[in-house]
Amino acid sequence: MGSVLGAGATFFTQMILARNLGPADYGAFAAVLAAVNLVAPLAGFGIAGFWLKVFGKEGWGGLRWVRPSLTFSLVSTLGATMLILGWAFLGPHNDASTQMFVTLSFCVAGQAVLEINSARLQLEEQYARLAVWQFTPHALRLASVGVFALYFGSALSATAVATAYTLVAVVLVALGAVPLTRMVRGDFALKGHGERPRGNVASDSAECGIAKVFREAWPFGLAGAFYFIYFQSDIVLLKYLAGDEEAGLYNVAFLIMAALYLFPSVIYQKYLLPKIHRWANHDLPMLRQVYIRGNRIMAVIGLAAMVAVMIVGPYAIPHLFGAAFAKSSGPLQILAFAIPVRFVATSVGAMLVTQDNMRKKVGYMGAVGVINVILNLILIPHYSALGAAIATVASEAILLSIYWLSVRRFVFTKD
Repeated sequence: MGSVLGAGATFFTQMILARNLGPADYGAFAAVLAAVNLVAPLAGFGIAGFWLKVFGKEGWGGLRWVRPSLTFSLVSTLGATMLILGWAFLGPHNDASTQMFVTLSFCVAGQAVLEINSARLQLEEQYARLAVWQFTPHALRLASVGVFALYFGSALSATAVATAYTLVAVVLVALGAVPLTRMVRGDFALKGHGERPRGNVASDSAECGIAKVFREAWPFGLAGAFYFIYFQSDIVLLKYLAGDEEAGLYNVAFLIMAALYLFPSVIYQKYLLPKIHRWANHDLPMLRQVYIRGNRIMAVIGLAAMVAVMIVGPYAIPHLFGAAFAKSSGPLQILAFAIPVRFVATSVGAMLVTQDNMRKKVGYMGAVGVINVILNLILIPHYSALGAAIATVASEAILLSIYWLSVRRFVFTKD
């Protein structure tokens, strides 16, 4: 329910933007936001995923990693922000794009706090609060964009929208800082590992310095970065290779796909992931059962969603986003073929975050990310948004094939 509400809020937010900005300005904003999202995983750089792994393995002993992890997150967030600011002034941008990059650079801090607090709530298995927390940025963006659209009317600019997004990031940082501070002091209700032992279980946190945190967390950080490369680099490359309007047309199709992809992501990345780490260490038969059933369920739901998108999409887009975005149905028809592939890949790939397999998964994602960029560079100059859609479907199919072979070889070696 939380993912559906979040997807709905995001959908209506983008619909307001598309109708008020038009394809060119909407494409410019979407491309800048996508570029910021490519850098955002460097903020925190895998701390959220690392926490799920280390607490699944060490139980309450994982508290020793909290303080150095947050220090590392602060440093990496500052570094990611500086990268965005550097690109803002050195990249081939007009004044409006530069201003949007500068404004949206503050969003990386909000994203880092959002992810780390989500991991805390997952470990505590407070799924209702997790749903509210994950829905909060979507709701705030919808509210702020709606207010800005009413205030500015036809004069609404992409720069004003970037300001609205940044205000939401500031609110997230303010809301998320308090529970993380309490967690440093030991105010934490870990589930699945019994009662908290007596004494200071974080007493050896001095042995877990920033350098050691980086060595443990970097695979999760790179996984997030590579995910965005093959998932959102299309929009960025379209901006620079085909223009803002093509980026805007493609982003409408991408928005629908992103809303659908929330479903398997929430199931595996938010609900099951802490349990998957626990089963991988203590109950391998349960992990295998979840893997087999999960693949079947994801395949069926994915195929149903694909058919629905291919039938409804061409009629819905002009009515929801305006006649100017009717051409978005072309890329959407192609992207629809990636839906069942992504659903199953989420199920299969979740098995590779366990034990020492995360480094392998990062390597696979990096390789497919490179393939995706190469395909985009080849196809976009000739086919524009349609070429980006083809590159995405091909990349998704390649990644699923690699995941499936790797799981059979390294996780369930007896199957």
